[in-house]
Amino acid sequence: MKHSQVLPSLSSWRLFHFAGVACILLLLTVVSARSQSVDTLRLRPIATVEGDVVRLGDLIEGAGRHADVVVFGAPQPGTSGMISTARIVSAARDNGMAEIETSGLSSIAVRRLGRRITVDEISKAIATALSNEHQLPRDLEIELNSGQMEIVVENAATDPVLIRHLSYNGASGRFEATYVVPGSRAMEVNPGKVVGSVADVVRVPVLSRAVLRGDVVAANDISMERRRRSDMGSDVFTDTSRIIGNAARRALPKGTLLREADIQRPEAVERNANVVMTYENTGVQLAMRGKAQQAGAIGDIIQVQNLNSKKIVEATVTAPGRVAVTGVVLSQKSARNSTTN
Repeated sequence: MKHSQVLPSLSSWRLFHFAGVACILLLLTVVSARSQSVDTLRLRPIATVEGDVVRLGDLIEGAGRHADVVVFGAPQPGTSGMISTARIVSAARDNGMAEIETSGLSSIAVRRLGRRITVDEISKAIATALSNEHQLPRDLEIELNSGQMEIVVENAATDPVLIRHLSYNGASGRFEATYVVPGSRAMEVNPGKVVGSVADVVRVPVLSRAVLRGDVVAANDISMERRRRSDMGSDVFTDTSRIIGNAARRALPKGTLLREADIQRPEAVERNANVVMTYENTGVQLAMRGKAQQAGAIGDIIQVQNLNSKKIVEATVTAPGRVAVTGVVLSQKSARNSTTN
């Protein structure tokens, strides 16, 4: 009886057993968590940042609560730099982080993202400033000759290019401009500078397809393009109404800048073609067969031979294949000379 009182009951042994197992599991969980935490501290081979600084979270995977700690300055927007592994490990230790798996890397690249400002953006800003400050046409062609014609700013600087200073020589068309991108700290310290010139441009019609001799130019055969006024002669068409409905004098390739010598009214009568000659006088109307000695468009006065009398008369082209006699009868000798010429 005394002996049985010393021994623990079965239920007590079970409680001790379960408590021991629970402690062991808890200990294993803590050890595993610590081991897992250490394993996740791994150096990134390449770090990508957007702002002015580099943080531990940019450099180390699993940085946790240390991720936002600033340790280095970032490269300029759009550029890259190298940081030695030793410096990163030292910075991590200074901030209470455990050992870091470096994977044998001696240094890593830090790349900073940026927004690229193009020549076109700068040119448009200069054209707007020239229009506002010097009353130049907005449809200008800007040519940048030297200076910072392309630049990269911070991603956060999303505003358009702003011209801070502009000097313009109206006689030469030359200008100098200083520009910034609002919100860019880098450009506030170091604004961009460019030198260039302006050219007056106009929108002119050009052929959007190749045409053959005699083809009538339609509206969908024409597209509008910007060209320098100084590159065009006085005979270049700028008004499409003077082109549409007229015919090509010769074969013209796509992209042709149209001039007066390129087109003519479409021929309604071809040279040597048979035509119907009409004559009207004091209520008398006559129709006879004739042969055109010249080609002509509607409204043109050409010479036509009367096939019955063989005489040459002047006639006005009234429709395809038809002429109205209006002129004086010419001798056959004069007709032959005129045809030869």
